[in-house]
Amino acid sequence: MVHITNGLVMAMVKRFNCCMIYFLIVNVLNLFETVQDNYFQHREFSFTLADDVYIRYQSFSDQSQLEEEIQKLCPHKIDIGAIYNAR
Repeated sequence: MVHITNGLVMAMVKRFNCCMIYFLIVNVLNLFETVQDNYFQHREFSFTLADDVYIRYQSFSDQSQLEEEIQKLCPHKIDIGAIYNAR
């Protein structure tokens, strides 16, 4: 029998939320960015982490890189920014 602690439940909820956020971001961006394939690569993302640590000017080659970064950092807030001409 597995003893489920409050900390374990919170960790599971946090992990689920990170995955759900990734899923929503990618699907919404895919709705609007079908015109040009490299929009995703030129889009800026920024993350707000615990204790108001702010990470800006992030771009990713593909959606799997974004997913890995979201799972690694599990940010409190994600901002989807502008599309730049160069990466």
